Amino acid sequence: MVAKKSEEKTQSFYFVPAPFVPAWEWFNDDARGKEWESFKSNAKKIGEQLRDMQMSSIDATREQWGIFFDGTSKMQEAFIDSLPDEAPAFPGFPPFLPVPTKAALKKGKEARDERNRQNKEQFDSFVDDAKKRQAKVKDMISENLKDIEEKAKKKE
Repeated sequence: MVAKKSEEKTQSFYFVPAPFVPAWEWFNDDARGKEWESFKSNAKKIGEQLRDMQMSSIDATREQWGIFFDGTSKMQEAFIDSLPDEAPAFPGFPPFLPVPTKAALKKGKEARDERNRQNKEQFDSFVDDAKKRQAKVKDMISENLKDIEEKAKKKE
């Protein structure tokens, strides 16, 4: 049964945002300073674990692609090698029907291999760029945290 608009329930609670807590409040006493150091080290470990997982995923993807491409390439090569050098004439088919020759199929395979090589280079370039951007972001965050800590210590 579908409820009518007048019967719909309204939201019974409201979200109240927490007041802004300045970062220097973390450094007022030793206990909070220790919590802050623990938080930073945990965040650093999590970041390293995430990067390790990303790299292992990228490596596994690269390896799986290599296995897949090599397998399909061997199948394509075996098929091309099984073909006769000259295209046979099929009785009952029109003579103008294009039938690829063995040489044309080999050139197509070479073009496919070249595209694969270029795609791998492009993927590696993308991964290197992503690593550089992640390192830049990590450095920016580290610098900002150092600035915040220095400002907080000066205010003490």
